[in-house]
Amino acid sequence: MKNTPITSSLTQADALRLFDITQEDLERIRKFGEICLPHLDKFIELFYQRLDEHGLLQQWFSPEMMPKVRQQQKMYWREFFSAQIDESYMKQREILGMVHARIGLPLPTYSAAVDLSFRLWVQNIYTGCLSGQEYSESIISFTKLLHMDTNVVVESYHQMIEKQILDQHQTILEMTTPVTSIWKDVLLMPIVGFIDSKRATEIMSSVLEKIASMRARVLILDISGVAVVDSAVANHLVKFTKASKLMGCEAIISGVSPAVAQTMVTLGVEVNHMNTTNTLQDAIETALLKTGVRIST
Repeated sequence: MKNTPITSSLTQADALRLFDITQEDLERIRKFGEICLPHLDKFIELFYQRLDEHGLLQQWFSPEMMPKVRQQQKMYWREFFSAQIDESYMKQREILGMVHARIGLPLPTYSAAVDLSFRLWVQNIYTGCLSGQEYSESIISFTKLLHMDTNVVVESYHQMIEKQILDQHQTILEMTTPVTSIWKDVLLMPIVGFIDSKRATEIMSSVLEKIASMRARVLILDISGVAVVDSAVANHLVKFTKASKLMGCEAIISGVSPAVAQTMVTLGVEVNHMNTTNTLQDAIETALLKTGVRIST
């Protein structure tokens, strides 16, 4: 599977618009940061103290990791209070989501940490030097940007998890549908399990790439391990045969049991141009003969 980059579906402009963050909001956040950032070290100590009290610290971070983790968090809040929302700012939030996904940090734990951070800033760090209206407006602006950040982190987290699942699916697919060269110009693909449209497309893509790279003349598709052969599966087999022929490679379908043969005939599947055998041994013998190899017993 190709390595697709994890990117947010929102640009910084879209995100600001979605969360109704104005230039006035950003100015208020910077001003609030001027009050709070001088106490950043105190915030960090309180934050990890609370995590430790809840038993979360050692669960997710080893002692060796802590200096780097603390430094990264300081960098996060400096960027947050700078309120310079550009491509770099958004990218850092995406990376944060990817890191949390890689270490397996549950989203509820991340959300609880965000809530703890908010409460520490407004209840423990803020010194009370703003007027009532200024403080109220600053908290609203602070909350908007914190929600935007959380959205980008969570979206990136989900994309990373989805990519991991797709990678695992691809690995399993490659293990269950390997294309193997068993002789010069002869390929074998045993198909096991269920075949749906998505898997059939992936199998065909893998087969055709292998035919092209190996310049194969014969392909054996062994279906003895296919759980169910219905009209959809039968039609996929026909497509495999035709696509292989267009590549200059003859396909042999092996593992066609009496039940499968009866099913295909009953379904009215086009079998006139399909080369089939009952067993894999018969298919291999046929393939070798087609490539000019004589088998003596």
